Amino acid sequence: YPERLSVAFLFNPPKVFEAFFKVIKVFLDPKSIQKVNFVYKDNEESMKTMYKHIDPEVLPVEFGGKNIVVYNHEDYSKLMTKDDIKTASFWAADGSHMP
Repeated sequence: YPERLSVAFLFNPPKVFEAFFKVIKVFLDPKSIQKVNFVYKDNEESMKTMYKHIDPEVLPVEFGGKNIVVYNHEDYSKLMTKDDIKTASFWAADGSHMP
């Protein structure tokens, strides 16, 4: 199958995940294995690995970053509803914008 994964971070996973990964990685493609990163907030080296791919300025503080934006599901839902309405109006009922 075509490999589409660029990189994967498992942030503060239980240690058993790492042990399980060591067992199953013998069945995985070496390129895929290199893309999996176990990141622990109290391990500076693993955090640096993540920072090479994700700017700490945009990474939420909960994941060791500096972004303090708070997620509010109700606000997000309202924005998505507005976006859905815009999309529906673009694809007019008469099919005028159909490809």
